[in-house]
Amino acid sequence: MRWNIAPESISLVILSIIWIYSRRGSHIPTLKNKMFQGCLMITFGAMLTNILSTVMIAEYRSVPIWIIGAVTTVYFVLTPLMGLVYFMYVISVIYAESAVQKRMISYGSIPGILYLGLVLLNPLTKNIFSINVQQGYE
Repeated sequence: MRWNIAPESISLVILSIIWIYSRRGSHIPTLKNKMFQGCLMITFGAMLTNILSTVMIAEYRSVPIWIIGAVTTVYFVLTPLMGLVYFMYVISVIYAESAVQKRMISYGSIPGILYLGLVLLNPLTKNIFSINVQQGYE
């Protein structure tokens, strides 16, 4: 099986350009600006670990399994958490300077924290993915 990582690679370049130009904007440390930068960082990390994980899985016989497992785990942490960070950014824009804002972000973080726990338990449970020398990625 072959994977085409060209779309992710192109997206990573475009995101890098956006990230560079966004640094020229407002540097006021508001929650909105922090969340926007967080969105860019989480998305960049998810794309980069997706590319690295895909290449390593394709070459699993020549890369140590523990490195593939670590990078793939980071990918599984970052990808779904992109949605959580985008949610927090929207809350920071819609409810700017509101008492409801912090409460919504706190309650909205609960599913992300639970998911993070499940991903970090994966090396023990193998419920999300498994990598071994005999069969590769499952």
